[in-house]
Amino acid sequence: MDSDSESEVHTCHLPSCRKPGSKRRCSGCHEAFYCDAQCQKADWPAHKVKDCLATTAHRLARAVYKDLLPLDQPTLNDYGFTKALTTDDKQKLFGLYVGLIMYNRVKPQTLHEWRLNGTLVRNIKDVYEAIPEQHRGGYYPWFLQNQYVLDSSLKPPSAEDYVNSMILRAWKFIGGSETETVDQITTKLKTWPRNKARCHWLYATLLSQAHPAPEEDVWIPFGFCVCDEFSEMALGVLYEELIRRCTFEEFYTAFETSKLADLMDAKGFKRRRLSFPDLESVLSTSPHMNLSVWDLKQLVYSEERGPGRVPSVFVDYGFGNCKDEGERGDLKRVYKEYFEAGRARAEPLKLHEACIAGKLFEHVSGVVRLKKDVKKYTRLMKNVYPLPDI
Repeated sequence: MDSDSESEVHTCHLPSCRKPGSKRRCSGCHEAFYCDAQCQKADWPAHKVKDCLATTAHRLARAVYKDLLPLDQPTLNDYGFTKALTTDDKQKLFGLYVGLIMYNRVKPQTLHEWRLNGTLVRNIKDVYEAIPEQHRGGYYPWFLQNQYVLDSSLKPPSAEDYVNSMILRAWKFIGGSETETVDQITTKLKTWPRNKARCHWLYATLLSQAHPAPEEDVWIPFGFCVCDEFSEMALGVLYEELIRRCTFEEFYTAFETSKLADLMDAKGFKRRRLSFPDLESVLSTSPHMNLSVWDLKQLVYSEERGPGRVPSVFVDYGFGNCKDEGERGDLKRVYKEYFEAGRARAEPLKLHEACIAGKLFEHVSGVVRLKKDVKKYTRLMKNVYPLPDI
């Protein structure tokens, strides 16, 4: 494990300079230092070939410092992303590398050498095992259960095996018979009320160190719709701790009666619950009703859903005004940009209020720049609201 002391004196990486006390760090590899922008620019042609982007480990490190999953195929292949079964698994693997590179100061060249020597898995374990267990975070326990992403000697589970293991794990956790097969369990689940089966699937997801994706039926009812990609993981952790403090029947009853927020509070999670804006609003009517703005958000974050599948979205948010798939795609992109603007500028409940007031364009254009297509989006964002008083 490498360390990077704050007091270390760095010399300029440009061979013709080598001035000590250089503090300008390369934003790509975070290893080279320069005394000014001129030296960095002069060194870049050689640095990017020899050091900065020389290996897939350096590209991985660059992705870590940008807080974006790597995109180039060689890096994805070398560091296990192509073997991760789900998007959530890829995020957890990325989080593992964030811990290694940003917080434990493992340098890209060291990662590269570990991979070439066939010791990457062993050294990752050594780094994390040296950290007190309570400070290791959630990515390392996930890695211990999914080492096949980096260890080619281990057989990765098929998608069917993965789902079956989720079902079995949740069934045993809620007190089901350990001798029952997946087929027997699935047959029983089909006889359950829909919302009870939803609770079982949430348990299956949480106990697999994951959280629901936007495509899933449970994403809105359990409030993951109020999160961004970072806070949804924290909400998943909250739920995982909650299900360990209550019985399955308690959880199901609270869900069915729209009292999950009360259950969280009763089990000591009120402060954490309040850290998720709009969560109480969703849980107070779920699973029997939700605002169409959450269906809209699910639509724009899910490639598998179309506006026609949710009539309220089709009517409320202008998709019925679209002439073709191109316009529907454009409208989805605008709403996605709105949701990604952050709560300082965009609030889903404010968008809902604008919707029922018939002022979608006025509200959205205050957050998303639509100057080039004012006429187009004014037309697309018209709806039937406000409804006349009866």
